[in-house]
Amino acid sequence: MTFYMINFGCKTNRYDAVTMSLPLLDRGYREVSGPGEADLILINTCTVTARSDAKARASIRRLHRANPSASIVVAGCSVETQGELISNLPGVDLALGLHERSKLHYFLEGRVRSHTGSNAGSGIQADYWREGIDRFPGRSRAYLKIQEGCNNSCSYCVIPSVRGKSISRQSDHVIREAVKLLQAGHTELVLTGIHIGHYGWDLNDRTNLEVLVARLLDETDVPMLRLGSLNPDEISTGFLDLMASNKRIARHLHIPLQSGSDNVLASMARSYRSRKFEEVTTRATEYMPLINVGSDVIVGFPTESAMDFSETRRLIENLPVGYLHVFRYSDRTGTRASDLDKCATTEEVTRRAREIKKLGSKKKHNFHLSMVGKVLPAVYEREIGSGDHVYRSTNYIKVYAGEHVKSSDPLLFDIKGITRDGLAGSVV
Repeated sequence: MTFYMINFGCKTNRYDAVTMSLPLLDRGYREVSGPGEADLILINTCTVTARSDAKARASIRRLHRANPSASIVVAGCSVETQGELISNLPGVDLALGLHERSKLHYFLEGRVRSHTGSNAGSGIQADYWREGIDRFPGRSRAYLKIQEGCNNSCSYCVIPSVRGKSISRQSDHVIREAVKLLQAGHTELVLTGIHIGHYGWDLNDRTNLEVLVARLLDETDVPMLRLGSLNPDEISTGFLDLMASNKRIARHLHIPLQSGSDNVLASMARSYRSRKFEEVTTRATEYMPLINVGSDVIVGFPTESAMDFSETRRLIENLPVGYLHVFRYSDRTGTRASDLDKCATTEEVTRRAREIKKLGSKKKHNFHLSMVGKVLPAVYEREIGSGDHVYRSTNYIKVYAGEHVKSSDPLLFDIKGITRDGLAGSVV
């Protein structure tokens, strides 16, 4: 029996997708590289924007046309919000909600009766939640999920209603999973979740993300530990001290900004203001000169005026940001932001997005240039053909080299120049 899998969305979704595929592989299924070869097609969806939902539906239709005889299983966030619509699309045999998908193999074996969607937050104590996974097939970097859900109530976001309240995994379970992943040969672990900054808030052992990171460093031999997205008000001076004092923590932080206007941040119901973002990014680069600080920006939020947009652009221009993920505001029915009057036309929002993307490209280019002549630790990712190989640096940049040196630890690279999307280097 063969299967083909396509995954949409965030790093957490990538982890969730593996909790679907690993039980199949362990039962003798074989993963194939294209839908035409597959008996079973798995589609793990994302619903963070309306465009995400539309892409998932388009993918279902395209894959059904490519292989009409294959069984199609759709899982994930879009099933929670559009379960009936997805279930009725041609070719869809099974639609699984968030907390059903890790038991996909049971549905396929007929041991559990299917239903479309699940209550957000229910069934969280699945086997993988306690035991974790033991490998991340095909990757040197493994994602390690430490929590699920979000307690924030940002005015534009549907994820808390889809994923439920924040629930943390027991730290001992996280440590055990980390050990298994390292034993499988993974050289980098990425801590992920929907809101990892809230890790431990619901546990009784007074732990938090900083304590968990310290335990992972003390109790495992992880060569490189990378952190998922953290809000600026979740990054303390003590946390930056921990990062700066241990080179096994990647020199990389992804800190969402969303807007540089405090008026817009208030309308978004974000938990911080622009001054906090400025303080944290500046302090991080002072503590760790090689650090790459990335960020998310939403343009065209309903209350964003021309002046608000100018404040966002000006703040980004003046801060040491290494890359940007730029999103146009996506109206989500049922959110508070959906009821707000829009300040800008669609054409103006498109122009603003283009401008911030251009600024992001410039910031990224300049950051890459600043790495030339430096020596960076990096872990192996994959061969890309013609004898060339790609590594991933501690500060989250692709490093291209003509050599593959096997090592369980990060290698040091002398950075010679920049490429279209990364750096060129050689092993020191």
